[in-house]
Amino acid sequence: MIKIIPRDKIRHLEWNVNSQPITAPNVPDPVAPISNKSIVQHTIGDLTIESLINSGKPFYNSNIPTALIEAQTYASAGVVATMPYLIAGKANSDKKNYLWKDWFTAYTEEDVGIDIKGAYAPRGASVLITLHGGGILTPDVITKAYEDGLTPQNAAKLLQEDIDRLLIDGILPSGEKITIYGFDDLKKGISDPFGRYAVVTEFDKVKSLESRQFKKKEFLENPLVLARAGTMEYLDQYFNKAKDKDGVGCWHRFNEIDSTLAQGRLLYLSDSYLGLVGDGNLSSDGRFVGVAPEAPDAKK
Repeated sequence: MIKIIPRDKIRHLEWNVNSQPITAPNVPDPVAPISNKSIVQHTIGDLTIESLINSGKPFYNSNIPTALIEAQTYASAGVVATMPYLIAGKANSDKKNYLWKDWFTAYTEEDVGIDIKGAYAPRGASVLITLHGGGILTPDVITKAYEDGLTPQNAAKLLQEDIDRLLIDGILPSGEKITIYGFDDLKKGISDPFGRYAVVTEFDKVKSLESRQFKKKEFLENPLVLARAGTMEYLDQYFNKAKDKDGVGCWHRFNEIDSTLAQGRLLYLSDSYLGLVGDGNLSSDGRFVGVAPEAPDAKK
């Protein structure tokens, strides 16, 4: 397989002097940032944020399915870190921690498909499904996507029937049933931000959002940031640690894709200010973090 450098590593080299910012139409209402004093220590079973910070183990491979399988095997009784979990870990760790030393592939996928029953959007409209904890883009599905050929934007082609079953019944291809949240539900707050669940947003409300770095207020009010982070509770701290003079990034390729074609890609979290990366190639490298329950601090 040809090794492709993740776009978040060369983003600083990309610039088009003629490009103009795109104004986001009809986005969900902004969510007020939550004070650091109100931060709650969410957990996954016996695992805590400290479990990720102190005992998380990275698994890197130039082949994404291989890296994911290795992380899943290690954390068979634990978890592979999702985007919300990674953000919380970075928010609560210092810059010497491994979480700040490299980029990571989040076990969070962004899938696009048609809402045929109109469960979360007008009937027949496209939706964005932010799926935390994986479920559709399994190692086998990603490998088959390589064999069948990726989309022009280097995402996996998915089966619309898998999108249908998830939206209508909340059931993954494996048969597991998960909780599905609409964006309004997410704004009210959820109890399991580090768990496995999906957030569904009308595609028309995100497709024209700008893909760039944002200053703090814009970042915290960005609906795509919230869907990817799962909760506002760690974003303020995370932003303050990750930012440079231009803020923190939230990247996507929604304005390039054919949203009538079911497709998906994995998210990445940059080591620093490039932030939440959703425009990376699925054919790129993978670096997942496994967290096992036998970690000493998880038993406290």
